[in-house]
Amino acid sequence: MKNLNLDYQNKYEVRNYINTVVLPSIQEDLVNGYGSKDFDMDYLNDNIWDIINGLGDVIYTYQAKKISEAFDFDVFSEDDLTGERFTSYNQIAFTIIYNEFLNLVY
Repeated sequence: MKNLNLDYQNKYEVRNYINTVVLPSIQEDLVNGYGSKDFDMDYLNDNIWDIINGLGDVIYTYQAKKISEAFDFDVFSEDDLTGERFTSYNQIAFTIIYNEFLNLVY
């Protein structure tokens, strides 16, 4: 989902968009696929990667860069989970959305 009306220069708007539009959309996709809000971790892990990888905000480098900047990440940042340095803004945007989603549901 690429929001053409969003001012990607405004960090507050970008963060708000991720938290109020993107994350609920991911949750809705998971619930619709599972049939219940009580999906288990196996289902979540099997499906969340595909959902996030398909988001325009992860696919398109400009949007991914602006998401990275809004959450104070840059290309020199390291992934908290793996400790490895990110190699692209797309990777950073994926990680941000993934972590924010996990924080939302757990």
